[in-house]
Amino acid sequence: MYQRPASQAAASLMANASSQRFYVNEQRLPLDAYEINGSNYVKLRDIGQVLDFGVAYDAKTNTVTISRRGSLRRDR
Repeated sequence: MYQRPASQAAASLMANASSQRFYVNEQRLPLDAYEINGSNYVKLRDIGQVLDFGVAYDAKTNTVTISRRGSLRRDR
């Protein structure tokens, strides 16, 4: 099995700003997107802020909790 050198593998994981636009009900969402290896990624907390749901992370249990509404909590 051929394995790529680490520098080639790391280059394929570089995140670049994406020009992708996101809409809900024809209204553009102000989200920053990142393109990694041909796929677009956005932060779940950013989506939560614009769509009004809460996202919390508990480092002790390595758990992400999504709630219908509520304030966003930062990493503990």
